[in-house]
Amino acid sequence: MWEVDDAEALLLLATLNRLQGQDDPHKRAVLVGALAARRGMTLPQLSRELPDRGDQLKALAGLGERVQLACPRPLADQRVAVHFFLLPADRSELEEAISAAGGPREQVLMRWARGER
Repeated sequence: MWEVDDAEALLLLATLNRLQGQDDPHKRAVLVGALAARRGMTLPQLSRELPDRGDQLKALAGLGERVQLACPRPLADQRVAVHFFLLPADRSELEEAISAAGGPREQVLMRWARGER
């Protein structure tokens, strides 16, 4: 664990995320824009601290200007994952019953939970 301020945390996020996986250009644009604003840095200054080239940062900055972040839905309106474990034969039986009932799996299971058939 490192003790860093918000600006340093953004810099680490922008740098360390490059170690594995692929960037989402829109999210990276938002991150780079937030980092520039938080640290009061220009793109050439940022390019000395980030693995991105100057032309890449310029393209990201242009992309970030067009990105509008949507307000997330309240937690009560978000879907949650439900997991349970079955033996293979039981899973096959459940899948067949869900298929026969018709409709998306989650709706079929909720109908059954409410005692509906």
